[in-house]
Amino acid sequence: MKGTYYKTPIDFKGLIEKRDLAKTTLETSIDQQLFLLATTAWGECKFDEGFGTGFWEADVARFDERNASEHLQHLLSLIREETAAFSAIGNEYAIEEELKQIGQNLAFI
Repeated sequence: MKGTYYKTPIDFKGLIEKRDLAKTTLETSIDQQLFLLATTAWGECKFDEGFGTGFWEADVARFDERNASEHLQHLLSLIREETAAFSAIGNEYAIEEELKQIGQNLAFI
């Protein structure tokens, strides 16, 4: 997929001084977006209150395997909905394999 992808966090001082922003690859851009999605609580993004996960709202003392599975499924559905770069890749099998890997990594945590 052709395009320009920028590294986060954005260097706003450099942007104001009209310097070029640091660029990155599509894969790194997707990784950054997923990290942002997973570490943002609902309501934190003032432009889209539905962006993020409910994981941070969970009662950690009552966190069990069922809750972990629900949060994992929610996160995977958010990835499908919110990350346009995944659908732009075009290979459904590759997307499913990547989501499985993400799921395994999250389950390990």
